[in-house]
Amino acid sequence: MTLARRRRIRRQHHRGTDPHHRDNVGLRTAMQRQTPLIYLHGIVQGLYEVAWPVFIVEDHPETLSFVVAIDDQFGAPAAGSSTTRRR
Repeated sequence: MTLARRRRIRRQHHRGTDPHHRDNVGLRTAMQRQTPLIYLHGIVQGLYEVAWPVFIVEDHPETLSFVVAIDDQFGAPAAGSSTTRRR
């Protein structure tokens, strides 16, 4: 079975207004190390769509934002729902 991949790009705001906030520094480090991350996109309150793997590919401290690349993989067997409900 051939797996098809699609890449989506999303802009993510920095945590707060300080580019040197520890969360922003952590994402910058993940970008430099090319560490795959998990992205939880809020659908409605308490319901999230899970995306994996995602990679931080650009940092724009002047606009307090990162660019996130989301790799979607199709054709792989599903191990359950792609959404998670948090209570």
